[in-house]
Amino acid sequence: MSNTLALATLTAVIEGRITALLNAAGLAGFDVVVDHPKGEEPDPGIYIKPYRVVPSAALRNSDLPTRRSEGSLLARPRLAIDVDLLITFVGEPGTYDPERLAGLVMTEFHANPSLGKQEIKDFLAGLPPDHVLDGADLGDQLARVRLTPLSLNLEDLSRVWGLYGLSVYGLSVAYQAGPLLLDAEVRPAAPMPVHATNFSVVPNVAPVILALRSTSSAQALGVLGDVLTVQGTGLRGPSTWLRIGEVTTELANADVGTDRVTLLLDAGLGLQAGVRSIQVIHKAELGPPSDPWRIAAQSNAMPFALLPKINGAPSASGAGPVEVRVAVEPLPGPDQDVSLILDPLAGGTQQERTEFAIDGSELVFAFPTLAAGEYLLRVRIDGAVSQLVVGAGGTFDSPKVTVP
Repeated sequence: MSNTLALATLTAVIEGRITALLNAAGLAGFDVVVDHPKGEEPDPGIYIKPYRVVPSAALRNSDLPTRRSEGSLLARPRLAIDVDLLITFVGEPGTYDPERLAGLVMTEFHANPSLGKQEIKDFLAGLPPDHVLDGADLGDQLARVRLTPLSLNLEDLSRVWGLYGLSVYGLSVAYQAGPLLLDAEVRPAAPMPVHATNFSVVPNVAPVILALRSTSSAQALGVLGDVLTVQGTGLRGPSTWLRIGEVTTELANADVGTDRVTLLLDAGLGLQAGVRSIQVIHKAELGPPSDPWRIAAQSNAMPFALLPKINGAPSASGAGPVEVRVAVEPLPGPDQDVSLILDPLAGGTQQERTEFAIDGSELVFAFPTLAAGEYLLRVRIDGAVSQLVVGAGGTFDSPKVTVP
């Protein structure tokens, strides 16, 4: 592993090795430059230019997974990359400077293709305390960085040189250096040790939901007090549970069959009005004796709308701002979207209000202005709308409110 300075350290160590190589060969007059040669007549020397960074084909997925199922960090995310470098040799052609420099560097890299840990540490130790590479830890990386020559044809070389828009061309060779393993500067939490192990095998068939219906509508919508029936296959398990939104409840044996399960939508379940998903869950004794029940299988999810239920007759009062009160079950939660919809029975424009207050079991909506007359009344909570009742004439006639 290494930190984000690994890429810069790689270039600096290669620059240092080539500089030491020139000094040992008595060629100290040639510069070593971390750049591409520029101008029509660049200074004699060796030019090092990293021009491409690619994911390491062998190690790009070696750190998976890095997070646990709940999202906490399991290990530091690690980026494995390889770096392509172009090394260009510039000098007097009459004394064969480019060829001599190329032979010197290529022979060195062939004989010593790896950047040794001690070589990297010695190089970093020789830097001043305030150097930009202070804190680099490429030498601590377990995998050695290796230099591998790349075979670039004339087209590849012309493309690389063409990136810089220069007409000058020098004798060049390309190397790939890697892998570099860059670790993110985050600290994963240490997991708790395994206290005990448990192994169990239980026969099980995954449940499948095919249809939903309630006693009040025979559809996938209902109100508190309805009996919800779930139809499907393989619904009975060692212990059968029904999940409605965020609420999970265990079903009594008498309410569970292989092809259907039933549940009374009671206020004690803590359900909120709105469109919710429903799943059948099978639990089995797979855990330790202190907490044995674990989820063994769960069905597909199907949508179900728990409609707000209007109790009693809504009322309206006031002449300037008009206050409309309606008793609703269940009452909405603080994060739910609520609106009151009024449709005039005598015809006219529909009125809607979203601002409300809760007074006991009633929702209180204040309309700045509201024409006198009778209105059909509906409450919408998280997309689920309360039901209207059809009267003897075959039209909707309640619940309604009379505005004085």
